[in-house]
Amino acid sequence: MLTHDSIAYNKPLLNGVRHNAIRGGRHLWLQNSWSGTANASTSVLSDDDGIVATNLFANPSPISTGLFLNTYSAATRLTDTDAGLVITSDGTGKGGVRLAVSNPGAGGWHLHAELTFSGDQSATGDAVWFSLTDQTWKYSDISSGSLTIDLDGTKVNLGAPNQLVVTCAASTSVSTTVSHVGLYTATDWSAMQAKNITWFDGEKYVK
Repeated sequence: MLTHDSIAYNKPLLNGVRHNAIRGGRHLWLQNSWSGTANASTSVLSDDDGIVATNLFANPSPISTGLFLNTYSAATRLTDTDAGLVITSDGTGKGGVRLAVSNPGAGGWHLHAELTFSGDQSATGDAVWFSLTDQTWKYSDISSGSLTIDLDGTKVNLGAPNQLVVTCAASTSVSTTVSHVGLYTATDWSAMQAKNITWFDGEKYVK
């Protein structure tokens, strides 16, 4: 297993470019690609037999300058780090981001997101919520620590805003870090699990 920026990858990085290798006429590692612009389009994971899965988040390793990311409020402050996108507040209100995502359609879906909360955020209220269906999943009253979300669902509401909202408390002494977000069809998630993949974007994947 190779690591870079404290994240485990399965392809070597050389001079800013990820490389693969051929063994027995087949690629040694899975292949990543963006469907369009990096950090602004869906991403695809494939092998020599075809597409394994598509990540429907266009900014799946959230960066503040990526498209399909909107701030939750004017109080929001964002910092890009190796560990992920750090969300803080200027103290006048809750900070946060809204990450837009494509609709997976019928047949079931799986949401994956990794978050870290620093400081006591027990009074944050609904710290994280995911709006895709005719109901909203909410994670409330989260204190310091890490949270990995793995959520399965089936219903979708084409008229609803499709987004993952991540917030932090209205305090200058706390922060929320979000990294590795993914929305996949149930079929794609099953294929990823068969290869022990937990997340990917257009450049890298993590086991």
